[in-house]
Amino acid sequence: MRTSYTDLTAFDDASFDAVVAFMSMMDGPRFDLAMREAFRVLRPGGFLAFSITHPCFITKGSRWIRDAQGVKIEWVVSGYFDPSGWVEQWRFTDAPADAVAFSSPRFDRTLSEYVNTLIGTGFVLERIEEPRPSEEYCRVHPSQRGWRDHAGVFLYFRATKPPAAQA
Repeated sequence: MRTSYTDLTAFDDASFDAVVAFMSMMDGPRFDLAMREAFRVLRPGGFLAFSITHPCFITKGSRWIRDAQGVKIEWVVSGYFDPSGWVEQWRFTDAPADAVAFSSPRFDRTLSEYVNTLIGTGFVLERIEEPRPSEEYCRVHPSQRGWRDHAGVFLYFRATKPPAAQA
């Protein structure tokens, strides 16, 4: 089955114990409708977990500043409050130079828009995580050092539908 995250009418109210979205909530419009639908299809006490690129650091104008040796020394962020959609062109950092680039639609939101939409929908926000590469990982993959030292690239959320909540 194929459907939009803003229209889960193919599923009954309170029919799932969990809703999980991996790296997708920042790639579509109407996050508010997506959260409303996730809340509707969750059973009371069910949980929502999703990951996104960090809205504070991955913006239209973000970029690395590098030293003369090409080492990432500073992450620049701009356009944080610009809500207009855009298409991000990216490739995996350690991929071969001739690797194909990916295109992803982006619908930037502020951190407060994500959090306040969750709360306003009725979810109880339990946890936010800003994971970063470990020292060990950075020794093996030096290109990832910047993400450990300068800025977060991902943001994880976990929220629950209150046990007494009505769909």
